[in-house]
Amino acid sequence: MERSRDYHVRSLSVLALAVAIISIGISISSAISAYNALSTAQQEIKLLKLELMNVQKCKEDKKTSDISTSGKRRRRDANPVRTKVDFFSVVNSMFGTYLRNYKDELFRKCFYNKSVICIQGQRGIPGPPGLKGDPGKAGPKGPPGRQGLKGEKGARGLRGPPGPTVAKPVITEAPGNASVLEGKDALFICVSEGYPKARIKWLYKGAQITRNQSRFEQLNETHLRLRRVKFEDRGYIECKTMNFMGTEKAVAYLTVFVPPKIELDKGQVARYIGQDLSINCTAHGYPKPSLKWEKMHGILGRNVKQSLNGQLHFNKLTKDNAGLYKCVAENKWGESDAKLILITQEVEGYSRACGGEFYGTYGAFASPNYPANYGSSLNCTWNIVAPTASVLTIRFISFNTESGYDKVKIRKDSQSGPVVAEISGIMSPGPSYVVKSNRISVQFITDDDTERRGFLATWHS
Repeated sequence: MERSRDYHVRSLSVLALAVAIISIGISISSAISAYNALSTAQQEIKLLKLELMNVQKCKEDKKTSDISTSGKRRRRDANPVRTKVDFFSVVNSMFGTYLRNYKDELFRKCFYNKSVICIQGQRGIPGPPGLKGDPGKAGPKGPPGRQGLKGEKGARGLRGPPGPTVAKPVITEAPGNASVLEGKDALFICVSEGYPKARIKWLYKGAQITRNQSRFEQLNETHLRLRRVKFEDRGYIECKTMNFMGTEKAVAYLTVFVPPKIELDKGQVARYIGQDLSINCTAHGYPKPSLKWEKMHGILGRNVKQSLNGQLHFNKLTKDNAGLYKCVAENKWGESDAKLILITQEVEGYSRACGGEFYGTYGAFASPNYPANYGSSLNCTWNIVAPTASVLTIRFISFNTESGYDKVKIRKDSQSGPVVAEISGIMSPGPSYVVKSNRISVQFITDDDTERRGFLATWHS
């Protein structure tokens, strides 16, 4: 029993000794850790003071200082003091909070108080390298390097397929003659083959078509269009194709059809019965229109003749010739017409006296004794006065005097006015004159020899 008790006592002693040794080891380790933490804190305070001494310099370059300060903070955060005991970690954390607050307070005092002079201290121990930054932008491309030496000649390649045969251009589709109605579009097509590929040019009436000819529009290399064709556009269109082997051309003719467009001298004519009358009707168009006169509500009289050129002639008008007439022009592309009103008047109570005065818008007079022979040694004057601003027309229905001796003189305005005409001889029908005045004077002078029928004249304004 005593041996057993002694054994347990020795075992407990050994265990107590081991615990004591372990406690001593832990205490020593804790002391070392505390000493290291205190040294680190002192080093931080030293670095802080040195950093705050340089604040005045940092004030000139705030951005650089902010970057430097933030970098140091990152380095401290990246390398925290590692302790084995939680107690010392708490102490280190408390020291860190105190240091940061102390550092911020000193920074504010030095930065915002201009009276404080901050002395730059010694450069601190370089911290550990920071994290690798992002890659920067690529710089500009450098100049090309020197050309290397020419390489050795390669092996001969395989023989290629034969190329196309060189050929002179040939027109495979030539532009055809075009017949177009005026106002429509004309289209021409020209296609050619050859090698090298042939170029196509268009010519109009012998001259190359340019951009200034705005109505010509080249749709593509082979198609040409002429917009809103006019009758004056008729002519030759030429297609010319060429390459270095030669040239070939084809010619087409443009025909422009035009519907008839009719023209008539007057729409209304008034004449005295017994006068001759000719009326002309003309028309334009292609092909040339045919012209034909018709009397509406009746037929043409026996004394009426019409010609192919559109003239309607009345030989000694009669009362039955009065009425409405129509001139018709016609070709393959259309028809056009124009109407004419013919008024016939009787010559009533015309004067046969030797001279006189006439007023109004129309009238008639004749040589003395008409239609019998006039007398010899006559000097007769007729003065005609129409309304103001009128234009007078005088017509001789018949005229027969001794040529060169018995004369009629027509004067403008009065007996002393300028001579409009002087006539004598035999004329059937007699002449007519238009005088741009509302007054005319007609004088008839005969000699003492030959006598003839004389004349019958009408006038109107």
